[in-house]
Amino acid sequence: MTNRQGRSPGNLTKLNTQGQVSTKPTTAVDPNVSIFYALQRDLQRMGSALSQMAHKAMARQKTASIEAGKTQGHKDAYSVDLGTGSNQTAGEPSDIGNRLMVDMQKDLNLTKAQAAGFVGNLAHESGNFKTLQEVSPLVKGSRGGFGYAQWTGPRRRQFEAFAQEKGLDPASYEANYGFLIHELTNSPEGSVLDALRQAGDAQSAAEIVSKKFLRPGIPHMKSRMKWASRFANSEVSAGAPVAGSGRPGPTGPALALRSDDTPGGKAYNATLNRDLARRVPVEINQKIDEIYEEHKDDPTALTKALDAAQKEILGNISSIPSDPAVQWLAEQTFARKRLVFERSAIAEQDKRVREGERSNYDAALTSQFSSLEKQAYLVGDDIQAGADLEISMNEALGNIEEARFAGVISPKLAEKQKREVLGTVTSARLRGVFDSLPDADSKEAYVAEMRKQWSSGAEEFASLSLDQVRAIERNFKAVISQERRQAHADARIQSRKMERLINDDLASISRDGVGLAIDGAELTFDQVSSILGKERATEWDRKRDISAASYQAISGLDVLPADEIAEQLQKLEPKPGIKGYVDQLEILSNANKAAQQILKLRKSDPAQAVDEAFDELVPLKDEAMDGDLASLEELIKGRFDAQEVLGIPDKTQAPLTLSELTALAEPVAKDPDKQTWLDLAGKIDQTYGPFADEVMIQVMRWKGLHKDVAEAAVGHLRNIELGKKPSRSEARTIEDKAQASSATQSLEGQYDQVKWKEQPTGSAISLLRDNPDKAGEFDQKFGDGAADYYLRAIEAARQETERYQATLDNHGITIHEDGSEDYDPAKDRRK
Repeated sequence: MTNRQGRSPGNLTKLNTQGQVSTKPTTAVDPNVSIFYALQRDLQRMGSALSQMAHKAMARQKTASIEAGKTQGHKDAYSVDLGTGSNQTAGEPSDIGNRLMVDMQKDLNLTKAQAAGFVGNLAHESGNFKTLQEVSPLVKGSRGGFGYAQWTGPRRRQFEAFAQEKGLDPASYEANYGFLIHELTNSPEGSVLDALRQAGDAQSAAEIVSKKFLRPGIPHMKSRMKWASRFANSEVSAGAPVAGSGRPGPTGPALALRSDDTPGGKAYNATLNRDLARRVPVEINQKIDEIYEEHKDDPTALTKALDAAQKEILGNISSIPSDPAVQWLAEQTFARKRLVFERSAIAEQDKRVREGERSNYDAALTSQFSSLEKQAYLVGDDIQAGADLEISMNEALGNIEEARFAGVISPKLAEKQKREVLGTVTSARLRGVFDSLPDADSKEAYVAEMRKQWSSGAEEFASLSLDQVRAIERNFKAVISQERRQAHADARIQSRKMERLINDDLASISRDGVGLAIDGAELTFDQVSSILGKERATEWDRKRDISAASYQAISGLDVLPADEIAEQLQKLEPKPGIKGYVDQLEILSNANKAAQQILKLRKSDPAQAVDEAFDELVPLKDEAMDGDLASLEELIKGRFDAQEVLGIPDKTQAPLTLSELTALAEPVAKDPDKQTWLDLAGKIDQTYGPFADEVMIQVMRWKGLHKDVAEAAVGHLRNIELGKKPSRSEARTIEDKAQASSATQSLEGQYDQVKWKEQPTGSAISLLRDNPDKAGEFDQKFGDGAADYYLRAIEAARQETERYQATLDNHGITIHEDGSEDYDPAKDRRK
């Protein structure tokens, strides 16, 4: 204890006699008395100064003790556990949380607010890092959550395996923080960081971590956000005071005296009581707020939780050596606050009960309305069924009256709903009768009668207001209008459909001699008349007769030669004045059109014409298409025979149809070279056998060559295939040379398409050769491009003849004037 004994400068004045041997002057005493008294005065002044210093030291010690008492009282007031969950160990940022704040900002590149959102969640989960094992697991019988994040299930097992692998205590900071970083950097859980780094404040960061990382069943988001705010507002240096708490750190002067009668003790008690008085109501209110948020939907559970909290908090406060006023303040705060919240919870429960009753009533009434409406609609004007409807209606009215009596609905609403029941039933019965009427006319008459009855005050319409009647009228008239439009549209559709049917019927008779069958039966006059009218049905019946007669007239024309077709048509000429003259003319016109189509097809595609005319060619064609070469030869032979029978000229007869020809000649469709022609010739030889030349000539003609030129080109092609050159005698005349040259040109893709009018004679070609200036007259007579075609052919023939002559000269062969050649094969053999 500090020595506080009083001091007096009087004792220092005795210094003038103490220490002397005697009072008598001797050699040991300075004989200079003035000097002695001067020293005595100095010592007196020093004693006075020292006394003042001592008094000041005592005052400073007293002040330090008071300040130390205040500091300790302040510290103890804020560090004591009140049981509210808001003291240093339970409600303020802990050292673990502060450490996490520093590490997460550094390791995960988070802002302070983002780290606070994360750490606040962990503090909520673990009771500010004091309760690592979950106390009451949500899944009964399970181990529950563990660690800072209360990892459960697979994540808990992963955490425990991580700690074991690292040799760490699962409760240690290193294990918890290590696994947290592991999850955030090495697992899909790390996706939370992308969203977290977008958060601008601790509250939004807390919500992101809760939803995306922890995913609790019941989030208690308010608590998480409070913790996040505490960490966001806290200082994180170890040993520093927590910002905003007013609580000192561990440093400061030691308090020697506490609660005795010394000044230091009084300062301690005053500060302790004052700070507790500040802290108690705030933390009790916070605690009650938290309990209410958790149990506000269950008043019984709320009361139990408040009882437990009140008992714990008041018990903790009673154990604190504080002023009894603090205990009284805590009791009063708890009593006032919990009363308000308990009443609120009960009121909300009552409200939910009433709302549930009203909801049940509304649902039941809606169901009754729907049932009544359907029943009334079906009843319509059925008097007997109306009795059952009346029973159901009375039940609905009785339910409304019971709800009014029970206070679920007001009397005013009850009266309104009763009127709605009557109106709904009446409206539904009106609709039921209306919808049962067969057509728009009867419905229109019904609407007029309904308005008349309502205007006259008929009893059955008494429950309907003017607005309701008008609404029903509008609805019915709209339905009538729609039905009329629909009937008109249906009639148009049926008319168009019938028109298509009768046209198909006429076409079927014209083509096959048999009318269109619908469900196994032909159209009848009555069917057509019912939709299109009698006049249109009569016209259709007449055209049926014409189509049938036309079919008879046309049938068989396709197998007759052209002259016999003309004879048949002449027989169809009607005599003027006979009955049905107009119809006979139409039959003749139809036959003429058919004959023209037949003759046109024979000219453009003779093979197709005979295929369509002669049924016996059909099976041969099917077999040929399947790859039977023998059937293909028989088919071509049959086509030529049929074309001969029909009188088709030799020059226009063809072994293949145009479609077959187009597919075959596709390789030479553009400007083929000689090899392409040779390849095609080889393919034709393999496929068509004895008819290969005829097919090849048809290909040449398809390419635009005249028949004679085409035949020459085929012959030239055969010589090329055999490795032969044309002899001088084969190319003796200009026409022959032109044909040979043009054949070569056609094979090499050098010919021009010429629009031939007729085939030039040899003399005409010779005249052109001698007079090239007459090319215009030549083109005018034989076709555009014909002169250029033959002039080029003549020049090519001349060059070919010169090359041929040179070849003969090299072999010692002489060409005589008559064109014969002097050639001795034996001489070649001898060489």
